[in-house]
Amino acid sequence: MRFVLIDYVQRPGNETPPASAILPPANQMEGLSTRVEPVISTTRATTRVSEQRFFMFMSVLLFATALVGFGANTLAIVAGSRAVRTPTLLFNAHATLMFAWLLLLVVQTSLNAAGQRGLHKRLGQIAFVLVPVITVVMILVSTINLWVRPEWPPQRYNVLLLQFRAIMLFPFFVGWALLARRSSLGTHKRLMIIGTAVLLDAAITRIPWLPGGGARNRGYEVMSAYQLLLLTPLIVHDLRTTGRLHRATMIGVGLFAVSTVMLNALWGSEWWIQAAPRLLHIGVVN
Repeated sequence: MRFVLIDYVQRPGNETPPASAILPPANQMEGLSTRVEPVISTTRATTRVSEQRFFMFMSVLLFATALVGFGANTLAIVAGSRAVRTPTLLFNAHATLMFAWLLLLVVQTSLNAAGQRGLHKRLGQIAFVLVPVITVVMILVSTINLWVRPEWPPQRYNVLLLQFRAIMLFPFFVGWALLARRSSLGTHKRLMIIGTAVLLDAAITRIPWLPGGGARNRGYEVMSAYQLLLLTPLIVHDLRTTGRLHRATMIGVGLFAVSTVMLNALWGSEWWIQAAPRLLHIGVVN
């Protein structure tokens, strides 16, 4: 296809020029659309591949955070130098389920990036079983020791705030993501990442080399800040690719930030120390 430049001199009275003075002959326009469409398709494919690789990176980042946080404890348990908390079966199930969830997220994003959409959809059915089981086990892990050992000091109820946050936000975000998997892939992918990041508070508190000596030594508000920091690449990705935050990113990060403010307000408060044992129907040792 060759473009032909046509000289045109404005006529008196600003009359509309004839079409022949603006457009090249019809025989020279043949094939124009067939040359533009492949360029558009290639651009869209490149954008899609870039986004798929980004979400694979995010899943690997979350998985690596969990490994770094719990790696030392896991190795110590395997070596026999550290005992598993009782009841052993429950806590082993909790650790196994969390690892399975993180591994599933990495596998799913990798399959999507590799173009294996069919296998991705079939394997994704596991989430419909895994999410409710993980939620129930988190509830048991959070409360069973408080029921078995009611002599826990009041400060133990502060940790319960973190656990309650994960128990509420994880199934909410992931459940929404699963519902949106057909209507909005962007929402689905973002909420799966945000919902998983909610689970990583315990892993982050066990990373001793974080700036400032680690969140475990500086308070749980710092730990929440590190969780939000894990989601920073998602915010940057949205702004870089579309110039604005995706609705799922705004809602997900916004809810997590609001929950962090509420958690800090309740942390160590007299009201919470008195309300938590009543909520669980147990006593408090001063």
